[in-house]
Amino acid sequence: MRRLLIATILISLLLGACGKTLTSGKTEVTFWHGLSGPLGDTLNEMIMEFNREHEDIEVVANPISSYTALSQKLMASIQAKKQPDIAQVFESW
Repeated sequence: MRRLLIATILISLLLGACGKTLTSGKTEVTFWHGLSGPLGDTLNEMIMEFNREHEDIEVVANPISSYTALSQKLMASIQAKKQPDIAQVFESW
């Protein structure tokens, strides 16, 4: 499970060239997800580890309260053309 999450984050970050480049030269990648509890804690640890190891990239996680809320917020953000760089989604969405 941990390897899958790491692989997903890394692949997403490689695709995250669409992230914002800050004036410091650092690329900021916004990531919306619906994880909480122990899985959310593990994901946050992985993101912090990634940020420490990649000084030119900063992943900014935005946990959403539930998968329903995440789906609704993501759909609204796409319509407004203000979607995150990366979002946790499911094939049924």
